Amino acid sequence: MRKKGDTVKNPFVFSKEVRDKDFCNRKKEIKDLLGFARSSQNVMIFSQRRFGKTSLVKEVLKRARKEGLLTVYVDLYASLSEEQLVKSYSEAVSNSLLSKTEKAFKNAGKLFKQLQPVLTHDDEGKPVFKVDVDLSKTIPLFEDVIDSVNRAVEKKRKKAVIVFDEFQQIGQFKNDRAEKVLRTHIQKHQNISYFFMGSKKHLIIDMFNNTNRPFYRLAAPYPLKKIKEEELTAFISKKFKDEERKINKETAASIVGICESHPYYVQYLCYIIWENTKTGEMIDSDKVAAGIKVLLEWTSPTYEATWSLLTTKQKKVLEAIAKMSEEEKMFSAELISRFGLGTPSSLQRSLKSLIDKDIVDREKDKYTIIDLFLKRWINKRS
Repeated sequence: MRKKGDTVKNPFVFSKEVRDKDFCNRKKEIKDLLGFARSSQNVMIFSQRRFGKTSLVKEVLKRARKEGLLTVYVDLYASLSEEQLVKSYSEAVSNSLLSKTEKAFKNAGKLFKQLQPVLTHDDEGKPVFKVDVDLSKTIPLFEDVIDSVNRAVEKKRKKAVIVFDEFQQIGQFKNDRAEKVLRTHIQKHQNISYFFMGSKKHLIIDMFNNTNRPFYRLAAPYPLKKIKEEELTAFISKKFKDEERKINKETAASIVGICESHPYYVQYLCYIIWENTKTGEMIDSDKVAAGIKVLLEWTSPTYEATWSLLTTKQKKVLEAIAKMSEEEKMFSAELISRFGLGTPSSLQRSLKSLIDKDIVDREKDKYTIIDLFLKRWINKRS
């Protein structure tokens, strides 16, 4: 219950990482991943975009630190080259394993053998370490960073867990030299658990399943699944109740169903519904329908932009996926004829292109449109 005068804040978070009270369950996943970390096992975590991988892993890292493990989180999203990889990795290691004090600054050179972190400040004035990379020494510097954590682990007699977020990025470099170097070193590290995360499933799965790739079978696959319907239903019901909105279990469950248990879309739709509901007001099916309408109004310009860049064949394939029933097969003669999808080979090419564009996902022989509301938008327009 809020006190009089308290600032009213929307309780649903969808556009950034969630933590603490905004984090929904994932008890089994946290238990599993902590088990991997304690046992120094490597794991490949993958799912569609916006499934909450980063929020989950950062919760795991927080708990791992409480247990005395060293932790490093490396965001590789912007790493388009070996030089950027070394910079991202070395700065993450520096900022995780060195305290930001003058004493640590004087001892920073002890962490690496070749690199020298420089203490500076971010936009908020907080001290952070930055590293300059000599392009002529990229691979030796990379090896130095890889082994720096192992040296710290041995010196402190602790275990560590290192997270590479958007790991599939290094698989897009001009050659696989960085992959080979990384594998050579980390397979020797006995007390470090490596978490390799990816949101482009087909890319990261290929890195670990392709016999011709350096990372073949180097980590246990861990697909991050949807949060259970009952857990999400209970979560959003409590959120609405805590902020003095009324909602029954059936309506809350319908929201979860509409969003197919996808945490991002559940939070997004609930955010809109909450904004358009007054304190003490009951949320019913009309409120939910109005929320869907607003969400589509907000997202339609981006969908229009995406649609305009697609070929006619790709548009037809998306329309088929959006409209086909659960029982229908993508390559059935009836479906191909009904939607004018051309030959099976041309359909295959269109599907591959849509998967590469991160618009469509494939699970065995099942194809789905990743953005749930893009699917609704397609059905509404055609």
